[in-house]
Amino acid sequence: MQEHAWLFDCDCGQTICLYPSDISNGRKSCGCSWKKDKYAFPKKHGQSKTALYQRYCSMKQRCNNPNFREYERYGGRGIKVCKEWADSFECFTKWAYANGYDSNSSGKDCSIDRIDNNGDYCPTNCRFTTAREQQKNREKSHIVVYNDKRYSVAEFCESFGITAEWFVYNRTIKGISATDILDEWGLMRSIPSNYVESQEYAKENNVSSDTIRRWLRNGKLKGKKVNNKWYVIT
Repeated sequence: MQEHAWLFDCDCGQTICLYPSDISNGRKSCGCSWKKDKYAFPKKHGQSKTALYQRYCSMKQRCNNPNFREYERYGGRGIKVCKEWADSFECFTKWAYANGYDSNSSGKDCSIDRIDNNGDYCPTNCRFTTAREQQKNREKSHIVVYNDKRYSVAEFCESFGITAEWFVYNRTIKGISATDILDEWGLMRSIPSNYVESQEYAKENNVSSDTIRRWLRNGKLKGKKVNNKWYVIT
């Protein structure tokens, strides 16, 4: 049996046919109200493939996504993206271009940096800088003091010809002095002839390697640890 229907006049003046199922599902117009609401929605910004939008998404991921690789250093420490930026990429874009962002620069030459490393991402605490400038401000950028002069890890490496920043960084967090770092780097580049590896020294003297290492730690033998290997100084 055919379902009965009713004719209604929509507010826009168009006559429409509605079945009981339409009415029970809440339909009240010919569709003009939906079209009006649809075009009232904000349009997409159209920049989803730009480098700036990628920086924006990475910034939010660092602070909001516990599964993101850098979350522990940002969101895990309580660092947030301010509401103004979190709610609007357009607001972030206006601030970025007014504060040094260059769309023609690479990521390393123009990246967002927090002035206070413990502060949030917000207009008053951020700037765009080069990677080298940002390195000085990062949490992992330790200060190396040598001859009463203070260096960032990057500056220290550049000043003394060290080609591996990780080498200096790993030793500064262990409290190794700049003088010892330079000595060890020099030894890694060229082991002196009077340095004998502990295992080789143990074989020559018919003792165990553990015994040699114990003597080295206790000061019974003179030696030095180079690149995670113990050497006996003969």
